[in-house]
Amino acid sequence: MSVAQGGSKQAGTAARQGAGAPVSEPVPASHRAAPSFGRSLKTVAWSFLGIRKGAEFQQDLARVNPMHIILVGFVAVLMLVVGLMVLVNWVVAK
Repeated sequence: MSVAQGGSKQAGTAARQGAGAPVSEPVPASHRAAPSFGRSLKTVAWSFLGIRKGAEFQQDLARVNPMHIILVGFVAVLMLVVGLMVLVNWVVAK
């Protein structure tokens, strides 16, 4: 549906997304939450599992500090590697 046919752009978007699907609009900068380290931890934890809803992923992109993500990701990978090394040494020692 186009604007020329009498519909609005939002109506066309809603029609493409499905009849009952909500239309998501960008959150204004004044309403965004401040980047938090806890949200970065949650984001990296979900990424290690490989499951995340698309809408929540978009919220994370708007609400996290990239430096927090890099720091948390680096520490998480380091913990994973050290944990695997400890596990292997424990299994081989028995």
